[in-house]
Amino acid sequence: GGGGGLGVAQWAGAFLEGVTDAKAAVASRGGRPPGRPVLGRVAHLSSLPHVPLLLRTLLAGVLANVMTADSSSDDAGSSVLQQMAPGILGVLSASLQLPVAASLAAALAADQPAPPAALSAAAATATPPSSAAAASASAGSLAEWRMAAKAQTVALEVLTNLAAALLPDDDDADSDDDEQTGPAARLAPQLLAPLLCSPPLLIQLCATCAAPSVEAASAGDSAALELLQERAWVALGNVLLLPSVTGGSGSIDDGTLHTVWSGMLSCLGRLPPTLLEAALAALRAVIDACHAPLQPSAHEAALLYSLVTGTAGGPVRANAVSLLAALACQQGSAATTDVVRVLLERLADPAALVVAAALDGLFDVFAGDSNSSQQQQLARTLDMLSPLRTCLAHMHAYLQAHKKAPRGSGGSSRAQRDERNRVDEAAGNLVRFIDYVEQLRRS
Repeated sequence: GGGGGLGVAQWAGAFLEGVTDAKAAVASRGGRPPGRPVLGRVAHLSSLPHVPLLLRTLLAGVLANVMTADSSSDDAGSSVLQQMAPGILGVLSASLQLPVAASLAAALAADQPAPPAALSAAAATATPPSSAAAASASAGSLAEWRMAAKAQTVALEVLTNLAAALLPDDDDADSDDDEQTGPAARLAPQLLAPLLCSPPLLIQLCATCAAPSVEAASAGDSAALELLQERAWVALGNVLLLPSVTGGSGSIDDGTLHTVWSGMLSCLGRLPPTLLEAALAALRAVIDACHAPLQPSAHEAALLYSLVTGTAGGPVRANAVSLLAALACQQGSAATTDVVRVLLERLADPAALVVAAALDGLFDVFAGDSNSSQQQQLARTLDMLSPLRTCLAHMHAYLQAHKKAPRGSGGSSRAQRDERNRVDEAAGNLVRFIDYVEQLRRS
């Protein structure tokens, strides 16, 4: 009903106030408040490190979800959103600032005995702490780290979902969503997108992505670390796709984007394979958002080439191909020749995703007007026609083997029909591109 966002905000405030009251009661009486066992347990949790921030982060996520989906017909939700938007992003930012990697390193260091050479004479004669006390301290440090990691992971999930909810839908023009959503949902992009696209938040996300690797205490902790970093890459990629970044009128300047780009590339070589797909997608988003050319170092360029031709999965190779093509379009230099050669080689890749990315890259490189003379020279000098014609033959063979089934016959699934349509469209584009290259070679 009306004022849904307001109701949730009031509930959230009352809940947090209840935690504070219960905690104060415990402190003043030296124990759990009689007759209030639930709040007593909440108060106990709130006294643990990072738990209050974790609770606020969870509530910020609830509020963000309600505000972006509120279908109320009055302006109560809009009013609440205007008041709560900075607070929501403030809580998420506070969680991102938690030194998760450093906390884990400190917890693991506390679990290790000091080397004998580091012991002073006084320390050597002092009574050592009991093994039970040392184990308790170590367990406490690890528990504190796990709470910090959980708070930061939740914040990253909220940011990822929030940015995805604020992305414009290609079908918006054909839908009547504006008639079904309330003022709060329509106001959310105006208020939240600029806050999401602030340079400090981008720098924080980048720092989380580039956090130094730490050998985790257990398999569970290792999985938690990897999940946290994956969420950071996905969140950063989603935020960079927002119109406030890509539209040119946002608050993100090219200097900030260059800083983010450098920070992301610096850690690419030490990422596990499971994070590469999200990392490369985020890097591509930086290229699309930045107006000034981005120039990787020779080492970084070599790393990107190795990802294209290496043993990584198809999605990783496809993202690396797309990234190289986007860089070539930006740079407009001799590096374009090397990239075009790689794109032509990838037309024979066994993964359809990589072939599609290579074709899109070729079309983008030769569609620009900034270096038309260089592009025409490339088309004349490189052996492009042979791999292009081979690729087209494979496409025609695929289309022949997957002929359209009569409507309503149930001969193919929707996914199969969509894939066939994509291949059909790509084949048509490739025919026109081959004609373009042939004309250039004849001229």
